[in-house]
Amino acid sequence: MIISTRELARLIKMANIDFNALEPIPFDSPLGESTSAAVIFGTTGGVIEAAVRTAYEVITKKTLPKIDFEELRGLEGVRSATIDVDGLKLNIGIAHGLHNARKLLEDIKAVNIQFHAIEIMACPGGIAGGIVDEYRNME
Repeated sequence: MIISTRELARLIKMANIDFNALEPIPFDSPLGESTSAAVIFGTTGGVIEAAVRTAYEVITKKTLPKIDFEELRGLEGVRSATIDVDGLKLNIGIAHGLHNARKLLEDIKAVNIQFHAIEIMACPGGIAGGIVDEYRNME
């Protein structure tokens, strides 16, 4: 079954769920344990950060000295980062929102920017941001 962001926002609205009034609770694990990458997957930069974590350990055969790559996170519509993987410089392009995706791709073509990997999320802020935006638009 597939559900769109808009459909999920409608269901949340119909159920009268007020996210601001919800009390925080510890993370449950109905599917067992997961990596911390699961937590960041729904935000812009999260998927590429998870990929870089894996790439680092595969390339270097070492455990990451730090798990967070803050340079891959943020809410700028289009951004780039260079990650040092044991002397190998990985160039990463990131965009969220379709107009920013177009800008990133046009910049790559026009300026001949070389990226090793690109993450594009259609929703502003990633899927997590898209759900919040849809919910707010329905109020």
